[in-house]
Amino acid sequence: MVKRVSVFCMLLLFFSCADKERVPKGIIPPEQMKMIVWDLMRVDEPAYKLKLDSSINTITNKQMVMYKTVFAIHKISRDEFYKSYAYYEAHPDLHKEMLDSLQTYANRQQMKLYTRDSAATKK
Repeated sequence: MVKRVSVFCMLLLFFSCADKERVPKGIIPPEQMKMIVWDLMRVDEPAYKLKLDSSINTITNKQMVMYKTVFAIHKISRDEFYKSYAYYEAHPDLHKEMLDSLQTYANRQQMKLYTRDSAATKK
């Protein structure tokens, strides 16, 4: 009896974890979504800094071209991205997981830059 309960609990745990990672067909998987959002954030960074220095409140044509480039690089359409992003927003647990993963990735990238720059200054 105890073995049956243990096996049942293990299977339940396995399938509940597997379901978290699964997204419906037509939704961009979390790992790919993370990289797309990362690239879009990098497109937005210079524009964000510009907005801090001026009263520009619109997305520039250059930004729009760069967004299209990001979507092309990742082989998705604008509509696919926004549909997927809406799905993640509607599922806070997946959204948080994806954003946490993105934050970890950003921290690793920053650390790589820091160690590369400090190694270059030591030479």
